[in-house]
Amino acid sequence: MIKAKVIKPFIDKETNKERKEGSVFNVTPKRFKEINSTVHGKLVEEVKEDNDNGKDDRHNLEADK
Repeated sequence: MIKAKVIKPFIDKETNKERKEGSVFNVTPKRFKEINSTVHGKLVEEVKEDNDNGKDDRHNLEADK
């Protein structure tokens, strides 16, 4: 699965849901390509995780000593 972020709002024909700009949803690689291959251009972009476990590590930073 790919985590996709909407960059242009659209109606997802497969799920019949409105996808609003900025929303994030999971999609198969095949569906990701289908969504971006329409005449409307690129509608979603892949969201990359910051680290291996998918969690935000900002809270793990050590304070300056």
